[in-house]
Amino acid sequence: MKNNRQKGFNFIPAIVILAVLLALGFGGYYYYSKNNQNQSEDKQIAALEKKIGKLIVLPTGEKPILATIKDAAALSAQQPFFAGAQNGDKLLVYSQARKAFIYSETTGKLVNVGPIVYDQKTGSAISDQVQTTKTTVTKVATTTTKKK
Repeated sequence: MKNNRQKGFNFIPAIVILAVLLALGFGGYYYYSKNNQNQSEDKQIAALEKKIGKLIVLPTGEKPILATIKDAAALSAQQPFFAGAQNGDKLLVYSQARKAFIYSETTGKLVNVGPIVYDQKTGSAISDQVQTTKTTVTKVATTTTKKK
């Protein structure tokens, strides 16, 4: 008996090869963009540390968490530490040294500096009003020290 099937191009291996190539392409793009994002974040932190470091001595030996204040009114209503902060100001938190710095890029001045105290109750409310450059947020509460 003769096989009436036509010999032709089999699409299954081609589809599998195409799927593997697409997966490798997306994986490479994801790695590249994630690596680029980390480098950009490191540059932002380094630039901000340089600016703030001209105004005050910063802790050494740890990489700080950088956040951008997006709802200054809500934060200042929750804690006096954020009084005077404006949307877009930068929050630099050194968790090991337990210090936080609010810096205004528009004025080039420190808005506030203070020690941090870990508090799970108020930390979640604060993290809703700041946008970090990292995917993890350290929940912190701050206390204010007044200068005389």
